Amino acid sequence: MSFSDTPTFGNGQGCILSVFISALCTAVGFAILFYASGDGGIAAAAFTVALIGAMMIIGVSAVLLGLPLTQLLESNGWERPWSYPLAGFVLGGVIAYIAAGALNEAANLWPDRLFLLLIGALPGALCGGLWWWLERRHRRGGDRGEG
Repeated sequence: MSFSDTPTFGNGQGCILSVFISALCTAVGFAILFYASGDGGIAAAAFTVALIGAMMIIGVSAVLLGLPLTQLLESNGWERPWSYPLAGFVLGGVIAYIAAGALNEAANLWPDRLFLLLIGALPGALCGGLWWWLERRHRRGGDRGEG
């Protein structure tokens, strides 16, 4: 079965769920960070802004980068349970780093850069893993997730 003739790929349910769950987890993480730092009054606002922003960034990235990557992985026989989370981790980190550089927020200290990378890498890995679990594993040997 090829990428172009998968019947459920066109309806986008797996992609939409992957993006929404990843964005929701990202927003919860930001709200927890604000609440834990003593800014509990703005935790709800941080959640809302992070949810909207994450849905936009993860959604656009999933469509513009993730779907062509799915084609590449499938056509080369590289689909594995770990390949999508790994690709999402790398691409998410790169996107976060580029966005931080564009906003002149790139820090001089390595721990700050690591945190910036993780802001994109963790949601990217989660979205990639969910995409594999919800959609792609059914194309590769059923629920066994064999690779």
